[in-house]
Amino acid sequence: MAKIVAVMACPTGIAHTVMAAEALEKTAKVMGHTLRAEMQGSAGAQNLLTEKEIREADVVIIATDIHVSMDRFADKPVYAVSTSDAIRKTRAVIEEALAEAEEVKAAAAAPAAAPAGPAAPAPADASKFLVGVTSCPTGIAHTFMAAEALKKAAEALGYQMKVETKGSVGAQNTLSFEEIGRADAVIIAADAFVDKTRFAGKRLY
Repeated sequence: MAKIVAVMACPTGIAHTVMAAEALEKTAKVMGHTLRAEMQGSAGAQNLLTEKEIREADVVIIATDIHVSMDRFADKPVYAVSTSDAIRKTRAVIEEALAEAEEVKAAAAAPAAAPAGPAAPAPADASKFLVGVTSCPTGIAHTFMAAEALKKAAEALGYQMKVETKGSVGAQNTLSFEEIGRADAVIIAADAFVDKTRFAGKRLY
C-alpha cells in the first residue's frame, strides 16, 4: 500500500479542483492506497497537507492548471498532470505516479549499488562553474532525476554546478543572470523546448 499526497488547483473556481481531489481519493482507496488531497482555488487552500504527511508520502501528485509552489516537495518524487487528466484518467494517473516514484527510487539507489573504488583526483581546473537546465513536457520526475545526475557527475569531477528544473508546474531552482554570467559552460538536457536566449555567448552542450 502506497501513501500518496496530492495538490489540486485551478485558476478560477474550485469545481475541477474538488472533482479531481474526490476522483483521486476514491480511486486510490479502491486500488488499496491512501491519498490525501489538498485543494487550492480562488477561495484559498483547503485540507492543507501536513509536514508529516508529506514526509511519509511515497509520491506527490500535482494536478493543477496553474503554477503552485513546489518548495514543500523538494525531496519527494513528483508527478504532474492537469486537473482534467486527474478526473478522466484517474487510475492511470495514480499508476504512472507510482511508476515514476519507483524510477526515482531506483535511480537514487543505483550509485550506492556500485562497488566503491578509489576517489578520482580532482582536475586542475576544478574551480569551473557549470549551469544546466533540465526539462520534460509532462511530469517533472525525469527532470529532477536528470538534474540530480548532472550535479553528482559534476561534483565527482570537482566542478560546481547549479541546475534549473522546468516542468508542467513551472521552473524550480531558477538560474540568476549572475550565475549564468560566471558559468564556464551550460548544459541543456531537455525533451521540451527551452529558451536559450539567456545563454547567448555561452558554450552550450
